[in-house]
Amino acid sequence: MFSAKEGIKFQVQTLKKLVNEAKKYGISILYEPIDTPNDNIENISEILKQVPELYLHLDIGHSNLYGRKPEQFIKKFHKKLKHIHLHDNNGISDLHLPIGTGNIDWKNTIKVLKKYYKGTITLEIFSRDKDYVLLSREKFKKLLG
Repeated sequence: MFSAKEGIKFQVQTLKKLVNEAKKYGISILYEPIDTPNDNIENISEILKQVPELYLHLDIGHSNLYGRKPEQFIKKFHKKLKHIHLHDNNGISDLHLPIGTGNIDWKNTIKVLKKYYKGTITLEIFSRDKDYVLLSREKFKKLLG
């Protein structure tokens, strides 16, 4: 196990190498913070500061864990955002639920998303039943207006 500081150092070292190698091929690297307590705004900010050519892939569900709010991540990192994953959860576990079945404030999250982001979005709903993805798509479209 790494401490948060060691984890940041390791990620920065690795991501710098990846970014430099990808640059040779005209490829951008996106960083997706996962679902740990250390994947907070402060630590992500530090990684992006130390690897300035790195972009962010924001997972809305991950940014809803540990008392965090997705809209804070969107506002803070909107200039680095290149892709979004949308799914819901209960704020405790990374469940990849359909939109509206967890505790994410979707009305506010989508309002902030519309203000700050114009890129690609993937619905990341984990279910064997595709109807849940389709339901999420319809809810998302309705929230977008």
